[in-house]
Amino acid sequence: EETLNDKDKKWEKIHLDILKRKNKDITVHDSKIIIKNYHKTKMIRQIVIKDHGRKQPTFILTNDFENSSKKIILKYARRWLVEKGISEEISFFHLNLLSSSMVIKVDFDLVMSLVANTLYKLLARQLEGHEKETAKTLYLNFIHNGADIEIKNKEIRVSLLKKAHNPIIMSTSIFKDIVSVPWLNDYKLKFSTQNTA
Repeated sequence: EETLNDKDKKWEKIHLDILKRKNKDITVHDSKIIIKNYHKTKMIRQIVIKDHGRKQPTFILTNDFENSSKKIILKYARRWLVEKGISEEISFFHLNLLSSSMVIKVDFDLVMSLVANTLYKLLARQLEGHEKETAKTLYLNFIHNGADIEIKNKEIRVSLLKKAHNPIIMSTSIFKDIVSVPWLNDYKLKFSTQNTA
């Protein structure tokens, strides 16, 4: 049962100083509500957010009556980023489909998933215009591709099949530079792209 309703208090425009957000100007309604059987004063703070890029409004319930609504929203925004990361790892790396119930195996699967996710983030940093892409999108646009491989004169030549995003990935140091692979008897690894499909 609300003590304030939408008509009693106006919606307020708030600007969020978050670089990665598309919708930085949001609309907020801040009010106190009563929750039945709430163990403290029964009064709790409700912050409703709209114009944030989603169809439905977002509700935040908190017992923090001291901080501004902007500060609380920014605090929860950081939490949502963590949850988004976990969601991505579950959907793309199949983190909820671990291959064994043994503790050692679960730990290994978890660590390898986190390592893979980190490697995708490091790759994204080198791809101009794609720094914020998810691991799944990076995989589909850049990694999921075929190649012709030729091994000759202590050199491994990898010629990537034609793909729209090849020029972007070939501009990174990983693919542009010729590297030596110690565990392959110091063979040189060289990437190139094919001009025809």
